Amino acid sequence: MRKRDRKELDRYVRAIADLMELRDWTLQVDIGQPDTPDRADGAEWGASCRPIAGRKLATITLHPCVRHESLEDFRQTVVHELIHCHFFGVWDTARQDLLGPLAQQTYDVFIAGLERHMEYGVDALADALAPHMPLIEWPD
Repeated sequence: MRKRDRKELDRYVRAIADLMELRDWTLQVDIGQPDTPDRADGAEWGASCRPIAGRKLATITLHPCVRHESLEDFRQTVVHELIHCHFFGVWDTARQDLLGPLAQQTYDVFIAGLERHMEYGVDALADALAPHMPLIEWPD
């Protein structure tokens, strides 16, 4: 990715975050292999969001081929990853506060189901919200 592409990418993620009321979050954008949990189907994520517990700081990791995605798909991906910031408190509370009181197997099943359903919800919200956001304008 060229330096000017990277600059536009950082500007775009910040602008979308501001429109999504994440103005108080610090966002770092990385280009690389997104964090992908082990999945039975072997599928890998095209992006990931890693918020830091106790802080309004998150790293958004985008796959290196992001520059070649359709503008609409890229916009949906960015919105999806940023929505995770809004729900991180719920996710972190479940992960941290249920670990002790539940048996490990019960905890593992609950967290796996919660993660799956969080992804469904986050993706549905991204599908609804993304069309109302601007598209990135990559430099020539």
